[in-house]
Amino acid sequence: MKKTLLILSALAASMAANAELNLYMGSQELVASQQYWFNDMTVNDEGNYVEVKIDPKLSVRADKLTFDVQVTAECTSGQQIQMCCGGACEKNTKVVKSGLKVDANGSLNLDFEFTGEFDNASQIPEGITTDITIEELGVPESKKTYTLILNDKQGGMEIVAADNNVTFGGKTLNYNVSGPSSLTICACDGSAALSTEINGNGSVDLSNMQRGIYIYRIAGSADAAGKVYIK
Repeated sequence: MKKTLLILSALAASMAANAELNLYMGSQELVASQQYWFNDMTVNDEGNYVEVKIDPKLSVRADKLTFDVQVTAECTSGQQIQMCCGGACEKNTKVVKSGLKVDANGSLNLDFEFTGEFDNASQIPEGITTDITIEELGVPESKKTYTLILNDKQGGMEIVAADNNVTFGGKTLNYNVSGPSSLTICACDGSAALSTEINGNGSVDLSNMQRGIYIYRIAGSADAAGKVYIK
């Protein structure tokens, strides 16, 4: 009987203990009260507009089972962000999700993202700044706030659709081909922005090109094509 009471007492104490909540970006555990940058985005310009999606893959993890987690996402730079937390998705400058369950040593995907449709790539906002606050309701000491900044590259270039022969760094396009080839970069309207002959390993400086989405093509020893988003 005494042993049973001890077990029940230990179980009750364990259930009464507050959960330790932490925010993750992918597999990276974030530190509260610090700023983090996420610049990867998906850009689709195949229609009459440019469609953008930025998904930092945020999740909340807990060391104990808890049924009363609240997550608040507030975009302080004024854009509308979206968060679902496994339920109905809401899109606004501030989204609050309450009464969330997180399993012991489990993970709750926030389904947080920025999406938008724009007439051209130059309209894609930079520095989308959002404060993410997680807490167990009724436990003030559990409250943690993190600042996430989306698309904050000051210049730079992103390969939207690429192949193994092309990489990038800053505003430099790097190539690796096995023999003489031609590299052409065109704007989305088809007009040529740059054309040059390449061979072996090398790079092309694109720092003088205006921001926007371009299409590159390599022809010759290797055939390759992809999109470049110059910010």
